[in-house]
Amino acid sequence: MDKIYREDGNLIEFWEKLGISKFKGNLKKAFIIDTPPPYPSGNLHLGNALNWSWIDIIARYKRMCGFDVLFPQGWDVHGLPTEVKVEKEYNIKAEEVKREKWKMMCKEWTEKNIEKMKKNIIKLGVLVDWDFEFRTSDNDYKKLIQLSFLDLYRKGLAYRSKYPINFCTTCRTAIADAEVEYEEIETKLNYIKFKLKDKDKYIEIATTRPELIASCVAIGVNPGDEKNKDLIGEELITPIFNRTIKVLGLKEVDPDFGTGVVMICSFGDKQDVEWILNNNLPIIESINENGRIIVEHYFGLTVEEARKKIISDLEKQNLLVKQEKIKQSRGTCWRCHKPIEILRREQWFIAVTKFKNQVIEETKKVNWIPDYMKYRQIDWTRNMNRDWCISRKKVFGTPIPVWYCERCKQIVLAEEEDLPVDPTYENKKYEKCECGGKLIGETETFDTWIDSSFSIAFISNYLESVYNKEKKIFDKLYQADLQPNGMDIIRTWDYYLMIRHLMAFNKSPYKNCLINGMVLGKDGRKMSKSLGNVVSFDEAVNKYEIDVIRYWTCLATPGSNIIPSDQNF
Repeated sequence: MDKIYREDGNLIEFWEKLGISKFKGNLKKAFIIDTPPPYPSGNLHLGNALNWSWIDIIARYKRMCGFDVLFPQGWDVHGLPTEVKVEKEYNIKAEEVKREKWKMMCKEWTEKNIEKMKKNIIKLGVLVDWDFEFRTSDNDYKKLIQLSFLDLYRKGLAYRSKYPINFCTTCRTAIADAEVEYEEIETKLNYIKFKLKDKDKYIEIATTRPELIASCVAIGVNPGDEKNKDLIGEELITPIFNRTIKVLGLKEVDPDFGTGVVMICSFGDKQDVEWILNNNLPIIESINENGRIIVEHYFGLTVEEARKKIISDLEKQNLLVKQEKIKQSRGTCWRCHKPIEILRREQWFIAVTKFKNQVIEETKKVNWIPDYMKYRQIDWTRNMNRDWCISRKKVFGTPIPVWYCERCKQIVLAEEEDLPVDPTYENKKYEKCECGGKLIGETETFDTWIDSSFSIAFISNYLESVYNKEKKIFDKLYQADLQPNGMDIIRTWDYYLMIRHLMAFNKSPYKNCLINGMVLGKDGRKMSKSLGNVVSFDEAVNKYEIDVIRYWTCLATPGSNIIPSDQNF
């Protein structure tokens, strides 16, 4: 193919004229592929080339076997990834621009990048059916997402609550558990003296986050810890802030960590959240959405600045016993890679924890290639102990179709006939509540995974089945025969697809999951610009023939990582 392709650039055009890639609508012989809708960064790397080549090879094989193949291409354009890039490119924050202008800036940026990526997909010889190209920002797609939300709300599976959530203070938005990445850092374990109330005695407590002393609402020790169990029920005074707190007996406390006596703060980590909620402890937040301290003595400081200042103040008061170096796992935002906080905020959630058992059982029924990859999804689901926070403080996204009554606080849903809607625009139909109170439109948008996780419903023609009462096509096209993606997004895309479609249709969205490993840098590490080991698609194409690249992708084994080198090209 490559020699002809290089000498005659019209080969792909010739294939297009033959209609090789077109889905003919033969429902009896349909083979449905749910192509991963990538975030349009504008650049393909060798991992993308591997993924698309594998899909294309299977699609070609199935066509030759007589199947009518639906090979669509979506683009996951909304949300945090796009806004972060646009802010960086234009050196401006979203809140500094009017909503409509900001959305236009994001749209122009994504379209420019989609065009570049599309050209490279075609150059790779991938026969996508471009009649089935979609963007998650398309009106029909937004209509589908809003429709699915209304369905979840009516089923009692979508709800609004004030609850501790992962919050990126750099991107200034909530993020889901699946969007939290962990890194190992070296920090300091600080041994701090807390005074026993009404006694001339101090107890040493070890913590890596002294800046949260203001939010310390209790102290924990293990009831089985011989050296500390007698403290249970005692009251201590927090240093600097002089608040009285109780000592609780908690079996989760590790007696061998530090002194075996720990602070319970709102909120240091997920364990703190569990302890505080289970023991009905007060919540005192000391960090705001901008990552600044909001308590006396340290108001306006960053977390790092406050940590240093508190340590200094503790030393002056002779309350810092010692510091030890320690390695610790720290949660970071998947997009900006900066540390996250846990803040309590009013947000929208989906009750995914109700479906844990069903997700696990349906995951077992799917044919995973390789088989052991199913355990990634099973383990992730089994350890899921919090519902999915689906609202984001972002502008470029699918609007949450609700209004709130200022007077009676009722939540008013958009009507299906009006979808898609944007509650931030004036709409006479949604000006007043039944009680006569003024309606205020929701300003937040859906998590981008809410969009991409309903792709199978979209390509299966679900909208038509709802609005035109035509269920025949949907029933024949649903489920996807092939779900192909990298192992790095099993806990996100594969899981979210499963949970969203089970909630909507009570049926698994895919039959077969083909999982590719990661394309690593030549040094054996994950490709990263900071490591200088990224091999772009353009770089590979300039050095090797297209067929050579496609052949190289065939050397990879499902589920296993591969390293590009001159020897295997």
